[in-house]
Amino acid sequence: MVYLWQIPDDYPENLIGTYDRSRSPDRFLLKQGKPLHLVADVHVRFDATASVLRQLDDLATNAMVPLVSARVVEVLVRIAARQVQLIPTKIMTLDGEMTDYSMVVATTSIQGIDHDSSQYVCVPGTSSIMKFTKLRYKQDCLGRLHIARDAEYLSNLLVSDVLRNELDSLVPSGIGLYEPEAISW
Repeated sequence: MVYLWQIPDDYPENLIGTYDRSRSPDRFLLKQGKPLHLVADVHVRFDATASVLRQLDDLATNAMVPLVSARVVEVLVRIAARQVQLIPTKIMTLDGEMTDYSMVVATTSIQGIDHDSSQYVCVPGTSSIMKFTKLRYKQDCLGRLHIARDAEYLSNLLVSDVLRNELDSLVPSGIGLYEPEAISW
């Protein structure tokens, strides 16, 4: 089974961080499914205190890239060390700076959409997917990988059963891992 890593359905909207575009690399670089060679730090601002944010293992940002705690980093390193790049991130809070969270960059992308069982709309005049109304992935599309970007729709971060089970063991981690078929697009 393949899962999508997304912002949890019950994530508080007031705790979504703002990616600092002026002090950080282009956020789209974080979703390319390949290793990065960054020359700038990643900065994110939250309108919350550090103590509130530290209650969450996966912080949502408008960059739509997981920003995770050291607990999640440990799991990612143990299960998928060669498949992720963990970018240390400077988080500005209402009461100071945090540096113990990292952005998760999948270093591989795969093609795994089951086009016969999926429904989507393409960008007019192209074959690029703009949005889905139904999405299904091929059962074995990740192969031996545990995390990867969808090469046909880079916004989707795919996770294996093994990694999902390990992350779920962090309950209550608040990590949004969903079956693509169960998502209301």
